[in-house]
This record gives sequence, structure tokens and C-alpha cells, in this order.
Amino acid sequence: MLVNTSFNVHGAPVVCTPDDAYRCFVNTGMDYLVIGNFILERTVRPLKKLERNAPLTPDQDRRLKLKENPREWQKFTASVAVLLAAATAALWKRQIISPPLLILVLIVLGLLLLACLIRPRWFRCFYRAGMARVPESAMS
Repeated sequence: MLVNTSFNVHGAPVVCTPDDAYRCFVNTGMDYLVIGNFILERTVRPLKKLERNAPLTPDQDRRLKLKENPREWQKFTASVAVLLAAATAALWKRQIISPPLLILVLIVLGLLLLACLIRPRWFRCFYRAGMARVPESAMS
């Protein structure tokens, strides 16, 4: 793993915007780019390099969308279920919740995971909500 804390390439200015980051990603050999809640994975090399400050075409802008892949929905749902199970177990260990409630929560989470394996499309909205970008106005 390479973490370039200044995020630029030799001879280029420091990346300042998500568009700059995307151009740097496209024009270099990086395998992944993380911008907020989005992870871009290199699958193919682009046909041409992108110039700094050049507007993104609609086709390039579409690459920044969420992965519409049932496996991604399943992975996200499983991650959230494991985190909820761990939080519930921690509450039980501190004797904040009772053992029957712990068992009930674990059974419900197990059923949700089973449903996610059988019908991943049901969890698409859950995935999209969890990966939604938080508006900058809400962060301040």
C-alpha cells in the first residue's frame, strides 16, 4: 500500500479537488482511489489522459457512481450486521441488555444475513443509503 500524504505526482501540483484526484487516478498507475465514501478500482486503462482542470465528460462522471453489484450489497449488509452483533454483545457483556434480548437480536441479524444471501436486491436501498454522500452543509 502506498499512501502519498501530499497526493500529487512528480512535477504536478498537489491535488485539491475530487476532480483533480480523479484525473490523477486516471493518469497514473494507482489501483484504487478513495474519495469520501467511494472507492474507485482500476479495471482498465483509459484511452486518453485527462488534462488538469478539464471538465469531466458524462461518461467519465458516471464512473464515480456507486457499484450496482449484488455482491457489494451483500458485503455491506454483512459488515453492518457484524458491527451490530458486536455492539449488542458488548452491551450484553456490560449487563446493559439481558441474555434473551441478545439471542433475539442475533437471530434477527442471522435471518437478515440469510435473506441478503437469497435476495440481495432487497438490500440495495440499504447499501445506497449507507454509501450516500453527506452534504458538506450537514458536516459543519
